Amino acid sequence: MIFKKKPFKLGDCVRFNDGQEDEASGLDIGGWQGRIININENQKMLLVALDSITLKSLSRGYLEDSEEEGLGWSEYYI
Repeated sequence: MIFKKKPFKLGDCVRFNDGQEDEASGLDIGGWQGRIININENQKMLLVALDSITLKSLSRGYLEDSEEEGLGWSEYYI
């Protein structure tokens, strides 16, 4: 997981590794990027506010699925 590679700080800009997949859906999230807005040390997770380039690239299906499941699509936990 990318969390182990570097001590991240709030506000850092990050880009997800090429070939990175969402564990639940298998969706390719490689290349997504944004800014860290929360760090959960206990669960070793980062909350990333996705940037406008990434948001524009999200498929309609991803947006609809997120909405149906009550999930936000402008932020992503990794």
